[in-house]
Amino acid sequence: FSLVERDEVMQKRRGPVVPRILPLLQICIAKKDINTGRRVSVLLTKFGLDKDPYLGTHLIRLFALCGSLGEALKVFHHLSQQSTFSWSAIISSHAKLGQDMEALSLYAQMAVTNLHVDAHTLVAVLTACAHAGTSELGMVLHLHATQDGHDFSPFVRNSLVSMYAKQGRFDDACRVFNTLPARDAVSFGALISGYVLHGPGKDAVRLFILMQEEGMVPDEYIVSNVLSACSNSKDVFTGKVIHSTSTKKDSFLQSALIHMYACCGNVIKAREVFDNICHPCLVTWNAMLSSYVQHGHSNEVFMLFTKMNKTGLAQDATSYLSLVQAGSCTGDLENAHIIHAHTVESWDKPNLLLDNSLIDMYAKCSCLEAVHNVFSRTKQRTVVTWNVLIAACTQLGSGQEALQQYESMLQSSANPDSGTFVAVIKASLRLPSAIQGQIIHFILMESKYAKDLVVGNTLVDMYVKRGRTEDACWVFTNLPERDVITWTSLIEGFAHCNRYDKVTQYFMDMQQDGVEPNGVTFLCLLSACNQMGLVHEGRSKFKMMKEVYKIAPTLEHYSCMVDLLARGGLFDEAQELIYTMPSVFSSVARKALLNQCALQHNATAGLGCFKQLVC
Repeated sequence: FSLVERDEVMQKRRGPVVPRILPLLQICIAKKDINTGRRVSVLLTKFGLDKDPYLGTHLIRLFALCGSLGEALKVFHHLSQQSTFSWSAIISSHAKLGQDMEALSLYAQMAVTNLHVDAHTLVAVLTACAHAGTSELGMVLHLHATQDGHDFSPFVRNSLVSMYAKQGRFDDACRVFNTLPARDAVSFGALISGYVLHGPGKDAVRLFILMQEEGMVPDEYIVSNVLSACSNSKDVFTGKVIHSTSTKKDSFLQSALIHMYACCGNVIKAREVFDNICHPCLVTWNAMLSSYVQHGHSNEVFMLFTKMNKTGLAQDATSYLSLVQAGSCTGDLENAHIIHAHTVESWDKPNLLLDNSLIDMYAKCSCLEAVHNVFSRTKQRTVVTWNVLIAACTQLGSGQEALQQYESMLQSSANPDSGTFVAVIKASLRLPSAIQGQIIHFILMESKYAKDLVVGNTLVDMYVKRGRTEDACWVFTNLPERDVITWTSLIEGFAHCNRYDKVTQYFMDMQQDGVEPNGVTFLCLLSACNQMGLVHEGRSKFKMMKEVYKIAPTLEHYSCMVDLLARGGLFDEAQELIYTMPSVFSSVARKALLNQCALQHNATAGLGCFKQLVC
């Protein structure tokens, strides 16, 4: 039967009541009228139709559409017989409302019934699988789609591309994508969003260009995604091209443009985009506020927030979050109290993110009392709240109190995460004894975060700062992966111990491991050369930094090199280096050189340096 024929047969079986109730249910679904739907549900019970699979499926759709999954499930389980359509309705409803694991669990229950799984249900389950990140199940679903012949459906194939892309499985995603008989904007959008999530951004841009070459017009969602890729990769050139060719003025797109320019360091251009919007909506106001926060422009945040107030547009939690973060940047306690009072007065709804940011703001303003006041008034405390408190205590020099708060956290319902261990390891460094740090390390070894990279880096740093390079090496060796921070921390530790042989060894190993050194790495190398008086090695590393790795020297790099050359008695070479550096650095470098001239009693070089300083 066709669907229409099936409806007619089902209605004849149910008598004259159904033709009147069914249209009413359909109107309720169209208008999302849950109250009338509930009254219809009572009527169905009255007429003995409450177990009817066909009418029940419509009720499931209505309740789910209105966000009442509990009522939808109640109807589903009450049906006399669950059909493919009722299973599809309940599974799709859970997937659409983000209840991914529940949707997958329902699918597993459906599979036991041996009912036919239609393409609509499969798409819903693939979507849930993509969000849940269950890659093994995704492969099983792909197999089911192939066995049932659904892999020929463009909707199913696009969902497969989306699932694999969201899980970062680009080989599988591209394999399905390349077998599509006719790729559409949805196919491209699915793959692009995956590259934006997992990188590299250049692949998202490549696909964006390809889809236009194939005659497709990207929608606002795809354009915004590609702008996010430009933001992540700091590709301002492509972002500008998209900006210049985009004809749509959708608020979502404008916000993405503001974010892109801000991420690429051009906050002036971001403001230009904002100012060209005739009637900015809440999303665009918030995008501009967060852009200023990102660049530490607190005064601009305050002025823009005031301007937003004058428009009469109601701010949301995101708006106040930007205001509080701007207060953190200033470090001004009086200003922080004003911001806090205004936030509490204007936004009285509980918001965990805001509470956490208020704690952080007072920590940045060095007010531990206010930190505790906000924490004590926070009704819902998650592990993040505890982490912010522990970090605040550490930041304000109270390592012992930070560890006491950690003990309090363990007694509460919150379970420590990687952020907690990072915070308490840093807190242990505030104590005179290394014992607490070792105890934390022992506890950590029994947890699931023992191999976590960020935690491992913090442990290496702790042992390095304690001068325990053997322990630092043990942690380093047992980490499953290492990044530039791991290597640099170890290099720094051996530099402090004047072990240039180890510094050189680990620097070479780092390069062989494919990890690219950064400016901090080279500063550690130059410091080691300076301490050991290794002028030739220092010159070599400074040249490598600039020419091989294209890292622009900072004031610290220049000062270290000037000091190294002067210690080696090469005052003329030190002067030449000062002439080549940016003028903003030169006065500080000359003071360093003058200090070395005094230490080495070189009056001639010192006099020349002094004249250049006062001129």
